[in-house]
Amino acid sequence: MFFINDRFGMKKVLAEYTNCNNLIIPGELQHGYWYSQRWEQKRNSQTFFLKTFLWGGIFGEKMKLLRPNDFVLIGDPFLYELERSVDFDTEKNEDEFALYPQYLSTLSIEDREAKHLDFLDWVCASGISRGGVSFHPNEETSRKLKEVYQSRGFRVLESVQVGDQNFFELKRKELLAHTGVITNYLGPHVFRATHLGKLALIDNRIDLGSFAPEYHQIIKPFLMNKDGGSSESSQLEIAQLELGLKNMKSRTHLQETFLANRPIQLVLKILQETKNILAGIGNLANSSQISTNPKLNSRWECPHCYTKRLPKSYSSDIFLCQNCYRRFRLFN
Repeated sequence: MFFINDRFGMKKVLAEYTNCNNLIIPGELQHGYWYSQRWEQKRNSQTFFLKTFLWGGIFGEKMKLLRPNDFVLIGDPFLYELERSVDFDTEKNEDEFALYPQYLSTLSIEDREAKHLDFLDWVCASGISRGGVSFHPNEETSRKLKEVYQSRGFRVLESVQVGDQNFFELKRKELLAHTGVITNYLGPHVFRATHLGKLALIDNRIDLGSFAPEYHQIIKPFLMNKDGGSSESSQLEIAQLELGLKNMKSRTHLQETFLANRPIQLVLKILQETKNILAGIGNLANSSQISTNPKLNSRWECPHCYTKRLPKSYSSDIFLCQNCYRRFRLFN
């Protein structure tokens, strides 16, 4: 729970916004665009003071209605990054798009490369002949894959890892430097680009059947039309709804929400350090499992937080990293 809040530099941004450098978030921050039913199944009750802090949108509003004591809506932490006054020395590529290809950890390397090629073929067939490509932070890109994009006129943008505490700042700069984004999956980049005044387009071959019906109206306005754009005027409204813009808190309100500058922060610090120690012990005790279980090879990553920490069996066929295993066991 606590460790997940450092992803993308989320805690850093919120700590700066609240003027609390040593802030420990009393719960878990939503770390990506959540829309799947599996998130609803996993987000069970917390303790009496630990919460899950959601952005808002369809998912957040639904969860808040179901369990108002467990969930707090605060908006996407990226919105708080935009409150920072930063002078970017950005090289503008106003006539170029940034491609955001989907990353699926369940596919083999060969199948991933085939999916990349299919997406790139579709982009070029749509009349887009140059730009940049922003690979998912967890994508292990081969030289061959990079050359495929480069040979078609798309330079490889600088990779930013989820542990980079300046993640939001770098992504903000990346989005501002391009006309917009073109992607083949529904993710936060679609809404963040739109909020920044950029055009966001989704591959019109996306499988709507894989989404709950209420999300169809979220996706459709972003689908690329036959003219290589979108005629929908509702993109900005949808983006700001899903980012939870209306749920943003003032500095004082967010301090109160996070219990900042209160004695309970010391309790949270002790709890965090205790869990870190337990994680270290658990990882050492579990290290022998890697070599004996064929599922736990070097490419394994936690299906919840996407890190490559040593895994632990959550059930007969589900493995989570040590930290996520404890998160579900202790707080469910």
